[in-house]
Amino acid sequence: MKKTFLILISFFLFVGSTIAQKIEFTQKSYNFGTLNDEGGPVKYKFVFKNTGNAPLIIFKVESSCGCTTPEWTKTPIQPGKEGMLTVEFAPYDNLGNVSKTVTINSNAETPSLQLSIKANVVKGSKPNVVQNAQ
Repeated sequence: MKKTFLILISFFLFVGSTIAQKIEFTQKSYNFGTLNDEGGPVKYKFVFKNTGNAPLIIFKVESSCGCTTPEWTKTPIQPGKEGMLTVEFAPYDNLGNVSKTVTINSNAETPSLQLSIKANVVKGSKPNVVQNAQ
């Protein structure tokens, strides 16, 4: 009886350890190019996929500064399905070459990872138009 119990516990521990959530981004960085500091905020949508075999949950997303605002899929992402994380960058008072990060905390096997955005912000008032932004 004791041996059977140990075998069952070992089996459940093995099965439990093979279940994993995996997050895979198609792109981990984006360069907005040249932006006008008074041209308004710009957005980019990062797409990711749960390549694991259990639901993926993003608990929290933090930006490196107040000029960067993240929005993300807040419902569990089932295995094989996609989610998104949209990053909005407001270039006001950020002249020069800027690099900002967004940190994602989830239940994935790599629980914390970073995405980055870049831009060259110049003085100007023309509206910002970003090519190829999703």
